[in-house]
Parts: sequence; structure tokens; C-alpha cells
Amino acid sequence: MNERKFYAVRNPNEKPGSIRIWGESDDLVEVDGWLREEFGRSDGSTTLRIGGMLLVTMSYDGRGGTWTAKLEKISENKPIPWKVLIGSEGHSVLVEVCCPVGTLIEVDHERDDG
Repeated sequence: MNERKFYAVRNPNEKPGSIRIWGESDDLVEVDGWLREEFGRSDGSTTLRIGGMLLVTMSYDGRGGTWTAKLEKISENKPIPWKVLIGSEGHSVLVEVCCPVGTLIEVDHERDDG
């Protein structure tokens, strides 16, 4: 399985220590901020593991034409050390995670394939 991991790719136009995640179209998840990346899934769902602390699952609801976000704390014994903000972007929920530049972000294939 091709595992994708991402580290800091500095975007000089964004405030430091923040990434924004939202759904676009019916099969893309956009990440913007200090990391810029686009993820495509034929089933319209992508799970990102952020810093080993937080899972963010973006799912497209074909019936209503909107995107939903599911946030999960990975460890019951460790608090999520960052501020997480919720908003909207077009027809999607927008999740902003105020994590430091260089925080490991990876696609969680176990969640995506299950």
C-alpha cells in the first residue's frame, strides 16, 4: 500500500501554525495553510491523522450534496494540544487545526479502506 506522509511545505501567504481542511466537488479533500495538498477518493471519504493526536474524516453525502467532518481524539490519555475551529467553505464544513508547522499529517488508510 502506498502510504503518504506530509511535512511542512511553507505557504508564505498563510498564518503560521494552521491548516484548513474542507471538501471540494464530490471527490476531493483540500488542505491549505502551511501545507497545501489535495486528496481524491472515489468513495468521497478521506481520513487524515494529524500529529498522532487527531483524526479528521471528511465525507461527501451524495444525497444532500454536502460534506461532513468527523473529528476523533486518538488517545484517551493525551489531550489534543491545538485549537480546532469549525466553519464552512462553500458546500462543506471547514476544519481549521492550529497545529505547528512540521506536524506530521498522514492519510489514515485503515480508516479510509474500512
